[in-house]
Amino acid sequence: MAAKGGNAPQASGAHRDKRYTIPTLSVDLFATVFETLRWSFSHMILKDYRGPLEVGATFHGAFTFPNRTTVGLFEAKVARADAGKQLLGVEFTWISKEGFALMEYMHSLRPEDNPDKGDPMKVTMNYPTINWSLSGMLLGEYDPPDDVKPDMQLRGIIR
Repeated sequence: MAAKGGNAPQASGAHRDKRYTIPTLSVDLFATVFETLRWSFSHMILKDYRGPLEVGATFHGAFTFPNRTTVGLFEAKVARADAGKQLLGVEFTWISKEGFALMEYMHSLRPEDNPDKGDPMKVTMNYPTINWSLSGMLLGEYDPPDDVKPDMQLRGIIR
């Protein structure tokens, strides 16, 4: 039905495509699990890092500790990258409430005279979704290995 004046009615906001307003998910594919004893509330150093992150890059991840079920989520910025030594130094820009509480607990268990003797933090890097539905998702910043093919199922967890 045409509106007065012969123009078609405009779609209301209730009929707009909702895909552009859905929240971004954080997907952990467990591709690489880093372990580090060098962590604090402000930063951490990852050993054996062979990835594409460069100084200034921001990324998301998750961490836990041995024999702990709590998982902390974080956002961090790369402060230093040494490809020769395979080290990545990062500064936390955000840590989830549960993650901060976990860090406080694990920090209380560390020997004061030698913090490198505590339990190692286990760290994975997460990938943000560009879009998603109940049947699939498009991951941003994910550079799949050569053995990952289209339509292949991957194991992971949405955080």
